[in-house]
Amino acid sequence: MSLKTRVILVIVIGVVMGLGLSIGGGLLSTVEPASKEELAWDQAQLFAEVLERIKRDYVEPLDDAVLFESAIRGMVDDLDPHSEYLDANEYRNIRNSTTGSYTGVGIEVAEIDDAIRVISPIAGSPAARSGIRSGDEIVAVDGRPIEDGRLGDTLALLRGQVGSLVTLSVLRDDVVIDHEMRRQIIRVASVHKEILSASFGYVRVNQFSENTARELSRAVDELQEANGGMLEGIVLDLRNNPGGVLDSAVDVSDLFWTRA
Repeated sequence: MSLKTRVILVIVIGVVMGLGLSIGGGLLSTVEPASKEELAWDQAQLFAEVLERIKRDYVEPLDDAVLFESAIRGMVDDLDPHSEYLDANEYRNIRNSTTGSYTGVGIEVAEIDDAIRVISPIAGSPAARSGIRSGDEIVAVDGRPIEDGRLGDTLALLRGQVGSLVTLSVLRDDVVIDHEMRRQIIRVASVHKEILSASFGYVRVNQFSENTARELSRAVDELQEANGGMLEGIVLDLRNNPGGVLDSAVDVSDLFWTRA
């Protein structure tokens, strides 16, 4: 084959490849990406398919309401470690624990490393009198094992009628200890105060309940009055505080905020 013929073939091949790429690119560009509505519909179809497959093939029959609630809990739990779905009973229990009084055994609890642990027993409460300690892991209430990540269910089991008996099983140093106690009305003082020295006060905030900001403001005023109307500083102790009402935490912060 002559040099001239080879050059012509190379040019022809190049033209054909160029046309092929341009036509292919044109065809690809005409395929529009799926809209958000189409993607949402596809995901909804996938969810429905998985739901039906579970109902048809799972080893035990499952209620639709249980499956939907599990899906909702999983969706919210996957957002971040601080988001949680609460049903009506769980929400009511949370609200009861942040209003300043409730019927129970008097312990502050939190979910730590997939375990329900005692932050601290409230002074003078049934839990404190029975020997419950900070750091104890709650493993059962009245013989019913505590499931991982079910803080709301645990709080519900601890609630009950005034004077009713409840047995709290805790794990301490690899030993399960049963504590039987009677429920009573627990009035939670979320702020404790004392004078550290001639010019410094100390306040501890156990939790952020609806009354915490008012209690803290009153505690600071009383500390100042006890010290002749003046304090050089205040130690604000938030150790082992499990949290509570967000607006209350904001109000507490506002008490220490001053305009320049």
